[in-house]
Amino acid sequence: LFSCYEAFVHIIEDMLQTRQVDVAILFDGTRKLDNFDMTPLVTEDVYLAGPPDAGLDLNSPVSVKYLAEVPIILISRRNQLRLATEQAMARYGLDFRPFLEVEGEPLTLDLVKKGVGYAVTPFCAVQAEIESGQLSGAPIRGLTITWALGVSRVRAHAPAVRELIALIQQAVDDRVASGTWRNVRPNRRPAAVSAEAERGVVRVPVHDVDIGRHDSQHGWSRGRVVPAGFPRRAGLPGEVDPGRGDLQRQFGTGRRPSPSAVRGRGAVGAFNVRRALVPVTLVTLIVVGFQLAIFSTLRFEGVVIMLVWLWPLCVGLAGFTSPALTAALVAGLFFDTHATTPFGLTALVGLVLAYAASRLGREGVGDLDSAAWWVTPLLGALGGFCAPLLYTFFGFFTLNFGLWRGSLVDAMGVNTAAFFVLARPVTRVARSVSGARERVRR
Repeated sequence: LFSCYEAFVHIIEDMLQTRQVDVAILFDGTRKLDNFDMTPLVTEDVYLAGPPDAGLDLNSPVSVKYLAEVPIILISRRNQLRLATEQAMARYGLDFRPFLEVEGEPLTLDLVKKGVGYAVTPFCAVQAEIESGQLSGAPIRGLTITWALGVSRVRAHAPAVRELIALIQQAVDDRVASGTWRNVRPNRRPAAVSAEAERGVVRVPVHDVDIGRHDSQHGWSRGRVVPAGFPRRAGLPGEVDPGRGDLQRQFGTGRRPSPSAVRGRGAVGAFNVRRALVPVTLVTLIVVGFQLAIFSTLRFEGVVIMLVWLWPLCVGLAGFTSPALTAALVAGLFFDTHATTPFGLTALVGLVLAYAASRLGREGVGDLDSAAWWVTPLLGALGGFCAPLLYTFFGFFTLNFGLWRGSLVDAMGVNTAAFFVLARPVTRVARSVSGARERVRR
């Protein structure tokens, strides 16, 4: 299911913070957003929109000082455009005339059309009204805004998100190439509908543009979508191709992440693995402590619930491959030092579960916000079902046939039920812990 929201930028920012959306177009320079990368797109002029008889001319810019002379219909102070305009006026010791504050774009434009007041807005928000004669407008000298693309680091690798980024970029190219967007200042060569865009190649500039008609002070965003897949392909230098991994850091490759094709920034949706490893490892040690002190002695039908398998599995479902593998290795080895079974066997099972779960997690399968509530518990239950079976199977190759003692069915049943109940809350903890260092940095 594709969900699209249109609202003021400060409202879209709140939706990003609460993970209601994965991708959004909003103003650059907005407040810092946890676990989201902001890539500037395009810079355009800010306009003063007024009624048709206001005498405003698209080719005759007005001064920032003029804003203090006319009644401006304002929006919330949380909005970046209002803050930027107030700062520009403050340099001249001026401020808006107290008049009216409206929290709604359609109502604001209706009031402007009726001659109630004026609005400060990007041109793309009022282009159709100005061209049809319903409004008049003029650029405000020296006042610009930059649109930016916000992408969730956790979801940036999902095929559906990569597809959406490609579609946005193609729409940007089309709009810039058409020449209908006044005074847009892209830092790259626009292409009408390039072959690369048709193939899904994303050309991400440092300063480029927003798509379609953007309502004033608004952001367009997209909600969760079901992954549709994205073909991998070879790319050309200077291009960002989500299919070949330019929009994310590579996990578990044994080398440093490849540099981003976006100048001056990390890769879109990049998540620095090293920052996640420390908190994940610390929590892993705590999990091992709980396992040894409580769960190893608290048996159900004579079966031990294996938190040391559940934790790396949930880190993997949160979409983090290297942290998940690290958690599996640390938890398994520390647990095996206190067990009588072959050393490293618990770690081996955990690694298998962590890797399989991370493959699903990176594709958005079982995402806590977009998938049905039962998907993550079901995947956890599948891990709990397979783990004892894998443990016994791998034990056969160590020539330790004592692992066959007891009821394998009971072990699979108890861990299946326990993992089903615990998978969702533990995955939420894993996602929070994996992003903790990044929130601190920001």
